[in-house]
Amino acid sequence: GFGSTGSSVVTDYLYEFNNIKVPYRDDEVRFLYEFGGISTLESIIVDNPSRQNSDYAILLFKRMIDYYSGDRFNRRYNTFLNGKFEELSNTFLDKVIEVSWRGQRELDFLIDSKIDTYYKKIWPRLKAYFHMDKKNLAKYRPEREMHYSGINQADFLKCVVNYTNSLFDEVDPDFSYEYLYFDQLAPCCNINRILRYVNNLRVVVVDRDPRDQYIESVLGHGEKFHPHDIDKFIIFYKKLRETAEKDGESSNVLRVRFEDCIYHYDDTFAKINSFLGLDEAQHILPKSKFNPDI
Repeated sequence: GFGSTGSSVVTDYLYEFNNIKVPYRDDEVRFLYEFGGISTLESIIVDNPSRQNSDYAILLFKRMIDYYSGDRFNRRYNTFLNGKFEELSNTFLDKVIEVSWRGQRELDFLIDSKIDTYYKKIWPRLKAYFHMDKKNLAKYRPEREMHYSGINQADFLKCVVNYTNSLFDEVDPDFSYEYLYFDQLAPCCNINRILRYVNNLRVVVVDRDPRDQYIESVLGHGEKFHPHDIDKFIIFYKKLRETAEKDGESSNVLRVRFEDCIYHYDDTFAKINSFLGLDEAQHILPKSKFNPDI
């Protein structure tokens, strides 16, 4: 979805099938394309692998791993990955990183805290002053684990597919289901890029009438994921759809409208069933999670 366009209608509908596992129904799984995730990592280490860029992209991905690994209060991805998200993600990184060493970053202020900046900027100057060694300031700066990768695209994509396969194997280790479903695993735009990361991926994109989306955003949740100023919202809505149109047609992508899921329920979900190869006989709980009458 595009944000407040009702993509959870598909989540609820597919939850009614007995051959589809929906392991994370109450949250989104966006690590493939959100900033700091797989797509960002590829953009840097494959397309722009300078010594600083590569290190920062890897560091940023490591921080994303830490975040989605969760903690004792919120386990996030580990709730459906048997606690192995960090382990499998670091295994992937080990295959992507080409060299690591103890070194000194030049641009720590971009992402580090004020305390880290103190230890890099002020503390080394104090040490140099007391050692009467102002010309060799760099040797007093803290060392960090640093990384570099300029991996080629083919090898990177091979590592990513192996990585996503390993994650999905943890979701359904016994292969009890024909399908796995995740909300927001792919974005609404530049989907073709994400299709390379997962074997046999099908994407259903749910869009919505701009008037409905505006009302939902402003009067519904009240969340400012979109501009609340009407003129700015119109620009935002149009530009995002123009970007999505650049994807073109794909046999792996189906686009539907939220309103059609309500007012043309049978036709719309018949289209979704055909697109995903679903058998209506396995739709064992029809309208139990999504009821167009409500």
